[in-house]
Amino acid sequence: MPDRVAFVGPLDRVLYLRTLPTFERLGPPELGAIAQHARERSFRRGAVLLDPARPVETAYVVIDGQVTIARGDGLPGTAGPSDAVGILELLARQPGGLSAVAATDTLTLELDWEAQVGVCEDYFTILQQYLRVLALRFIHEMRRLPVDSRLGRATAEHHAGTRNLDLVQRLIAVAHARAFSDCNLDALVELARHAQERTLAVGEILWRQRDPATHFALLTAGSLACTTGANGWRLFAGPAFTVGLHEALAGIPRWFEAVAEIETTVLRLEVDPFLDLLEDHFELAIDFTSAIARRVLELEAERRRAAGR
Repeated sequence: MPDRVAFVGPLDRVLYLRTLPTFERLGPPELGAIAQHARERSFRRGAVLLDPARPVETAYVVIDGQVTIARGDGLPGTAGPSDAVGILELLARQPGGLSAVAATDTLTLELDWEAQVGVCEDYFTILQQYLRVLALRFIHEMRRLPVDSRLGRATAEHHAGTRNLDLVQRLIAVAHARAFSDCNLDALVELARHAQERTLAVGEILWRQRDPATHFALLTAGSLACTTGANGWRLFAGPAFTVGLHEALAGIPRWFEAVAEIETTVLRLEVDPFLDLLEDHFELAIDFTSAIARRVLELEAERRRAAGR
C-alpha cells in the first residue's frame, strides 16, 4: 500500500481506540495499555490476515481499507474501518475456521492473544468490558432464536429433595451448570457460598421486563417460561440452566419476563460478587470469557445454518 504512517505512537492509537464501540467505556490508562501492545500492520490487496487452517491467535482492527471474512458455514462478509476482525475467535480461543483476506490495501492495528491476556490481568476493567460486549452479542443472538425454544424442559419429579439446599448441594448444582463448567473447585465453592436459594410457586414472577439486572439465577429444579410478550420471543429453561446472567454482565435492564411454569427452585447470585470472584481468579475469568465467546459463535453459526435452509 502507499507509504504512509497513520499513527506515530501510542497516543495516536489511544485516540483511535477510544472511538471504537468495543472500548468505549474504557479510560485513558486502559486504552493506553491496549495501545502500547497494539502493532500497526499493513496488508497489500490479496494478503492473508487469518488462515482458516490455523488457530486464531491475533485479531485486527481495520483502520483503512476492506477485509473479506469467510467462515466455513456462511457467505463471505466484509469488514471496514473501525471493524474488528477475529476478535470473537481470539477470545474464544478457536482452533481455526476463519478466513480473512485484504480486499484492498489495508491498514490495521494488530492485537495478539498473549498481549491481551497481559493487559487484562493488569486491568480487569478491560476484561470486564470484553464480557459486556460479548454479553450484548449473546443477547442479540438469543433474541433471534425461534419464537418457541426449550432448554431442559422440566417435570415434577425434579423436585424431590430440592428445598433448603446445603452448601454441598448448592456446589453440585453450580458445578452442573453449563455457564460454570470450566470453573475450578475453589471458584465453585465461592459461587456456592454466595448463592441464595429461592423457591417460586406456579405462576410466580422471578422478574419482569425492564427490571434492573443486578443478579442472575441458576435453576436447580422446575421450569421457567421466559417471554418478551404474548406473541414474542419465548424460551423455556429447566434445571442446570442459568438465566439473566448476560444482561447482568452487560449492565442493561431485563429484556424478558421470567415466570415459574411449575414449582421452581433457583439459586440467586449477585453480579458484583461474581465479578469480584472473576477478578480474584484470573484464569477462571479468562476461561469464562472464552466460554461466552464460543457460545456466541455457536449461536451465530446456528442462525446462518437456519438461514441457509
